[in-house]
Amino acid sequence: ANLSRLILEIQLPASQANVFSIGQPVTVAGSQASGKITAIGALVGGAQTVTVRAEVRDPQNLLRPGQLVEARTSAQAKGSFVSVPVQAIAWQSGKAYVFVATPSGFNATPVSVQAQTPQSAMVGGLKGNERIAVSGLAALKSLWQGGGE
Repeated sequence: ANLSRLILEIQLPASQANVFSIGQPVTVAGSQASGKITAIGALVGGAQTVTVRAEVRDPQNLLRPGQLVEARTSAQAKGSFVSVPVQAIAWQSGKAYVFVATPSGFNATPVSVQAQTPQSAMVGGLKGNERIAVSGLAALKSLWQGGGE
């Protein structure tokens, strides 16, 4: 089978469906795969999501049918958003943060949560190429708040 051309099915919170448009560029994190949005579903599913389809080309042949991937795109009208696992978000005084890896450890970086599903959140405030913590957040938050070394 030729896997260099694949269709992504992206589950997007229904409240954010109007941010995206057909023809908008899409990339896949961790690969050179890229393409464009080809369809935006009109039906809202049980998890209050809309299916967005994108056709991507994968010159490295790293992607497989059924594989979970992180798709990235820029929302033209409302700024750039990145999808992050929901467990990567730490809340402090009603504000959202993610811990971004730096050469000396992790820095708490403020983000704006645009939309959220049980598994992922669309956030603003990141470039999209950062490495973020998705586990051990309790320890990082404690250190950040001065709770230990």
